[in-house]
Amino acid sequence: MGWFTTGLSITNSSQEGLTIGRSLSYKFADEKARANGGLSGSVSMGTAYIPGRG
Repeated sequence: MGWFTTGLSITNSSQEGLTIGRSLSYKFADEKARANGGLSGSVSMGTAYIPGRG
C-alpha cells in the first residue's frame, strides 16, 4: 500500500516573474518492511509553468 501527495506552489520574483508549480509524489512501503526493515521507496514528479513563456 502507498500514499499519494500533491502540491501547488506560486512564486513571484523580479527576475523570473510569476511561476506556478505543481508536484505529485507516491511513497510505498510494505507493512513488514516498515516494522522490520526492508523494501520501500518513492517516486516524485514536478512541473512548472511561467505565464507568458509557454
